[in-house]
Amino acid sequence: MHITCPHRDCGMRLEVPDGAAGEVLTCPACGRKFRIPGGKGPSMLRRPGLDTGPSVPKSVLLPLIVIIGLVVGILIYYNRLKKEAPPEKTPVPVAKKEVTAPAQTVEGARPSEPQVAAEEVPGAPTPARMPPSPQLLWTYATESEFTEASLVFADGVVLATSPRDGIVHALDAHTGQPKWTYDIEAEVWGQLVAGGGRAFVGAYDRRMYAFDIATGELLWKGAPRLAEGRMAGITHSPELTEDTLYFAAGNRLIAADPADGKEKWFWRISQGEFQCGPVAAGDYLLLVHGVGLTALNKKMRS
Repeated sequence: MHITCPHRDCGMRLEVPDGAAGEVLTCPACGRKFRIPGGKGPSMLRRPGLDTGPSVPKSVLLPLIVIIGLVVGILIYYNRLKKEAPPEKTPVPVAKKEVTAPAQTVEGARPSEPQVAAEEVPGAPTPARMPPSPQLLWTYATESEFTEASLVFADGVVLATSPRDGIVHALDAHTGQPKWTYDIEAEVWGQLVAGGGRAFVGAYDRRMYAFDIATGELLWKGAPRLAEGRMAGITHSPELTEDTLYFAAGNRLIAADPADGKEKWFWRISQGEFQCGPVAAGDYLLLVHGVGLTALNKKMRS
């Protein structure tokens, strides 16, 4: 006769002799005992200490064990990192020291109470301060426009030119009141330069003008030696050094005495004309003309 092991997780089919009903049989597959059906008493016998609950299939038990092991490992690793990490530093607030400013007194008045001023501690943040708004001091209006005008400040005087009508304006820098004006009677497109109490500017009439900044007196005006038809006027800015006034006119560079305007020397280019005024750099003069750039030695002139 054939019977099946009554345990659900086993189900082993066994062959037993006839007439063995009621006898106790040990399953060779799961090792548990049970009573052969047909006899008296319970059909299954359990060993002492054996789990009587439902068993878990091996196909579910193994993945569950692996997952539990991973979770435990992650928790152990996290706790280890937390113990090894350095403690966080708590920022310490920086307090400002209070100092007592000495009281300022004036003759005939009582001393004021001590004032407490906040002294900034080195390393502490400094609050941003907005700059004060500019204050309008004065304005000066003219009949003509200051289109492409020239402006220079020297000896407390503001000098400006109105190019189209050729007038030089001199104003007090503090009050804006006019000190003097001079009408050149020619257009003035070059820039003013000032130094040594004098102001210099070239005009469209081929002349260089020198003024006394304080009084507006015309000190001198001079026309350099120019080839006829080479230039309509002096339109570039002069360059002033300690003892020489340099300016370009047509195809010539002129070096003049700033005191009286007398020509010291000149240098001429063979092609084109100068495109801007000279620039002094140490012992050199830098020039731009129609065919390129040139540097001259101011002392040797070549």
